[in-house]
Amino acid sequence: MIKSIMDTVTIPVMAKARIGHFVEAQILQAVGVDYIDESEVLTPADEEHHINKHAYKVPFVCGARNLGEALRRISEGAAFIRTKGEAGTGNVVEAVRHQRAMMSEIRKASVMSEEELYAYAKDIQAPFHLLKETARLKRLPVVNFAAGGIATPGT
Repeated sequence: MIKSIMDTVTIPVMAKARIGHFVEAQILQAVGVDYIDESEVLTPADEEHHINKHAYKVPFVCGARNLGEALRRISEGAAFIRTKGEAGTGNVVEAVRHQRAMMSEIRKASVMSEEELYAYAKDIQAPFHLLKETARLKRLPVVNFAAGGIATPGT
């Protein structure tokens, strides 16, 4: 099915893999998709461990609700972060809420001393070097976008 879509369209193709399902990701990479979405919409294969995205050539997008989640996904190799909406609804309010919260956390971190950043990294369970870089940049070190999309009425 994915191959037939790729053969039909001229735009990049992003395909979903379950959280933690590295074999699905290997298959999607072998098929030749342009991006892999390690997606919370699908039933997770592993609730504790996400895919080690450094082992792949194809870029990954991952969802996050807050700065700690975003930095953990980036440390695993995510090339893009998507703030999560309410899956399958087209309602962007949750994605906007998560984006605002993440930006607030980044602003807070941007005025912290190195010692405060170190303690904050522990609090949000994020790699210190990524939090420090995020605070310096005043943004995530990867592309960040809000999920949601457009919902049309059913007919």
